[in-house]
Amino acid sequence: MSFSVTTGRATMPQARTLVEMFNATAVRCGDRVALDGADVTLTYRELFERALGVAGRLTGLGVGPGDRVGVQVQSGTSELYVAILGVLQSGAAYVPVDADDPPARAADLFERAGACVVVRDGQELGPWLSARGVTVVSTVPTLAAMWDDDALAGVRLLILGGEACPEPLGWRLAAGREVWNTYGPTEATVVSTAARVQPASRSRSAGRWMAGRLPSLTSADSWLRLGSRASW
Repeated sequence: MSFSVTTGRATMPQARTLVEMFNATAVRCGDRVALDGADVTLTYRELFERALGVAGRLTGLGVGPGDRVGVQVQSGTSELYVAILGVLQSGAAYVPVDADDPPARAADLFERAGACVVVRDGQELGPWLSARGVTVVSTVPTLAAMWDDDALAGVRLLILGGEACPEPLGWRLAAGREVWNTYGPTEATVVSTAARVQPASRSRSAGRWMAGRLPSLTSADSWLRLGSRASW
């Protein structure tokens, strides 16, 4: 539904925010290409879902309207657009700083701008994990998707959550390590269900409810208690 404002001489469309326009476009043109970059091609739906993943993480950290979030991601990458849209989806304003700026300069700029959180390029974490011998990682699928096999060579346990995990990604990551697909309400910051990703069985499950956590789905006109399993 659209509205307009009549000024007497012309009919002007009602003012909308960038987030409102992007969300409407994602609904209307979900399968059309939104971002065609050197590193990845994303449809409007995929870009929308990735941005929501970032927004969910920020919201979980207490970020909201009125806050400022630093963004230090390499220019020309899909992750820059995902980060910016994610910050805006959370209701906050973004403070961009060049990815190549020295750490001291970037920290000074973020401090002076009042940034409460900084979003950085997730690809940088891959070499960091490998260099420090990290063996257990809990993260969102979007971030894990940016790491190559070398970065994950030493990881024996990978826990995914916070957003839906694409099947091919889950099966790729599960090759040679233990991978769990989890679900839990962002507001509570807990895991309610969990299932191990098994490449051989090609299973699609968010697992069984964990002890003491039996979720339910509710709506205005119905109430449904889920069974022992959930799917994703």
